[in-house]
Amino acid sequence: GLSPLPVRKKIWREDGRYYLWEEVPYRYALTAGRPLTIDYQNRSGSLTFSETWAAGPTYFVEGSLSLADNVTLTIDPGAVVKFADDTYPESGIKVVGPGSKIMAIGLSNGLITFTSKNDDSIGQAISGSTGAPQAGDYVNAVTLGENSSAESRMEYCRIKYAGTGLIVEADLNNPIRNNQISE
Repeated sequence: GLSPLPVRKKIWREDGRYYLWEEVPYRYALTAGRPLTIDYQNRSGSLTFSETWAAGPTYFVEGSLSLADNVTLTIDPGAVVKFADDTYPESGIKVVGPGSKIMAIGLSNGLITFTSKNDDSIGQAISGSTGAPQAGDYVNAVTLGENSSAESRMEYCRIKYAGTGLIVEADLNNPIRNNQISE
């Protein structure tokens, strides 16, 4: 069987809410031999290698996350992606590198959710969440830039509380279909 990993915990109260911080020492995380998710996963800056975001952990995008040349971001059915409160027009996931693509293919019974960090109704709570999401909490979920791959796909995704849910500048071979954009 698998032995438990040592976890250090800290609990604190801020803005009337309780937060839990957990840490697994790096040397144990390296040898865990299995997927290891303790809390939400922060993402920002530039994604320079292909990555898959699985259902289970919540992915938190602060500012913008740009996909570099020929990088694929795959988002599995049931995954939850939250965005920081941001008025910066370039915020969100930017599929802009030549040949870069997003493969966000959910299921009718396993939607991929893109939402505000303030939306505590789904996924893990993000530190600093107000718990009261509003329309326009973040600027944009996904931009498919004109140089990105024509193979990008977004199906069965739910985009909530964005100023602009989706910007498509690319000529796509695949339809963007069965998505919900609300609030």
